[in-house]
Amino acid sequence: MKKHFFSSNQQGFFLPYILFIISLVFIFVSANIKIYQNEIHMMEHLTEQIHIENLLQMSYLKYMDQMKDVEEFPQKVFYTFPSGEVNVFLISHKKDTVSIRYNIKTNNNKSFSIKNTIKLPIGK
Repeated sequence: MKKHFFSSNQQGFFLPYILFIISLVFIFVSANIKIYQNEIHMMEHLTEQIHIENLLQMSYLKYMDQMKDVEEFPQKVFYTFPSGEVNVFLISHKKDTVSIRYNIKTNNNKSFSIKNTIKLPIGK
């Protein structure tokens, strides 16, 4: 009786299956490597965004703390923190609001700029 299907390799039956399985494994592995690289890239951006938000909050609090005792607001203030540097520029000063621009530079040389309006306490 003749052996069929998987029992013999004399007709070259296993080679196409092996090549097909190897190509599927290669596609799967290379796709997962690319997905992993993208995840690393996204994580770097997210951590950088957290650093920027942290610098923004620290400079805002420090600016507000310094401006409690000052009669006139300075045009430019520079802060240095462990995770980066912040330049605060006074854009306009009205009766109860101050418009300022934050120029943030992290230790990884990423820059970010944002404009903010601050409501002043009634006494200022």
